[in-house]
Amino acid sequence: MKTRLHHGFSAKYARGIVLIISLVMLMLLTILGIIALRSATSEERIASNIRDRQLVFELAESGLRRCQDELHGNTFSRTPTPRPTGADPNNWAKPSNWTKENSAVATYSKDDADVVVQCMADEVLLLPSSAQISGGNLRETRNGYRATVKAYRKTGGATVMVQSVFPSV
Repeated sequence: MKTRLHHGFSAKYARGIVLIISLVMLMLLTILGIIALRSATSEERIASNIRDRQLVFELAESGLRRCQDELHGNTFSRTPTPRPTGADPNNWAKPSNWTKENSAVATYSKDDADVVVQCMADEVLLLPSSAQISGGNLRETRNGYRATVKAYRKTGGATVMVQSVFPSV
């Protein structure tokens, strides 16, 4: 005689349903585990990129200070680009100007370093502030420098540019 459950199903059939439900639950748990693993990996990658950008930014700032010190002390190893007379004074904005052949670009990193730090120096004319304008006449204009530092990883990733404009001594 067959054993029947109160709903009229056989015990053998009930065991088959339990197996299917168990397999579905196992599959759902596996999918949740994979999603959690991907999320953790993604967060690790984000944290690594933030750390990488911060490191490159700190090296760029350090390069900017070195470039400024060298320009103030007349020890800059390259020749600053003369004050531009053309329509586009932003030499630093053109990627083709950041080559080693450019006489205005100094490289501060070693050849085997993972991060490249370069400084481009331009001569600029500093206009006086509004406090230095008397009766509509300019009282003083000064020569100065624009130091632009570009730091980037050779392997790709973070690229940072920082810039400072300051009077020459």
